[in-house]
Amino acid sequence: MTHLRSRPCTSVKRRVLLSMAPATIAASTLGYRSAKAQSPTRVRLTLDWVPNGGQAPIYLAKYNGYFEKEGLDVSIDSGNGGTAFIQRLTSGPYDIAVGDIGALIEAAGNAPGTPPPMQAVYALYDEPLNAIFASRKSGVATAADLPGKSIGGAIFASTRKLWPLYARAAQIAPTSVNWVTVDPQLRASLLMRGDVAAIAGFRTDLPDLLNIGLKTEDLVVLSFAQQGVQIYSNSLFASRSFINEQPAAIKAFLRAINSAYKASMASPEVAIQALLKREPLLKAAPELAKLQMCLAAMATPHAKAQGGLGGIDRSRMTNQIEQFASVLALKSRPEVDVLFNASMLPDAAERRI
Repeated sequence: MTHLRSRPCTSVKRRVLLSMAPATIAASTLGYRSAKAQSPTRVRLTLDWVPNGGQAPIYLAKYNGYFEKEGLDVSIDSGNGGTAFIQRLTSGPYDIAVGDIGALIEAAGNAPGTPPPMQAVYALYDEPLNAIFASRKSGVATAADLPGKSIGGAIFASTRKLWPLYARAAQIAPTSVNWVTVDPQLRASLLMRGDVAAIAGFRTDLPDLLNIGLKTEDLVVLSFAQQGVQIYSNSLFASRSFINEQPAAIKAFLRAINSAYKASMASPEVAIQALLKREPLLKAAPELAKLQMCLAAMATPHAKAQGGLGGIDRSRMTNQIEQFASVLALKSRPEVDVLFNASMLPDAAERRI
């Protein structure tokens, strides 16, 4: 009798618990979503240089809500060169970095059998921005006039290291010029005084050179890309630990960045305004000129034919590795998949330009 009387009580309790279940699940789901909304994933980004026009789309992503929309809290720190990202991602506190993929090819090629502790996850520039700025007064009008002349450049600068690629493309001997080692901040002074015939840099240096008194009509810009040097340069890199632990966060980051770059192509002035929120002392006009040069290096006919932003042409990358192995005397030739991880790129339709 006691057992029979207890069954209705147990059944009532069960019905009550079952009736509460949907509400409990809904409350738990709401609580999870609320916690997720309140706790964005933190991403620590290091740039390759100080904030400037070329990086304006990154600040557009931060200040105009692209990162926030993807559930990310992104901190952005200045960098000190296109090769420094390797050290920063290896032993520093950073998750993602802007840097030169050529530096990763060199590092991986000189450490055979040891996968680098980072990979490129999004190619920024489809062509190199490397350039030689020559003074017309020195008698340089084309690349053919460079033999016998002096070129100023930092010993670690990528334009100087990759000079043999330009020389070969221009059909001049790589050893035919005299390199003068100079601090990057002093290059323009040497050129203005006539101490060197040319200096090594990037096309985006032009607005700064004009700002300190050099004139367009006095300069000859010898572009690596226009000479036919077909290599990838700046890219976004992620540490392998971040790739393994937070692939979803990288995908979200790249979606935000991709959207910000496309928005910058549509309205570059808006991207510059985002940059000026971070660096209000910068002047809009020269930074806009830098940004437009960088965007042009992204949206090339080749990039459009290959599917748009972010990805790479494997045959071109393979050729680049071969070229670097030759001019930099690398110990090995790293595989493309060791250097570049395409698995977290935005969908092809989103990257199309």
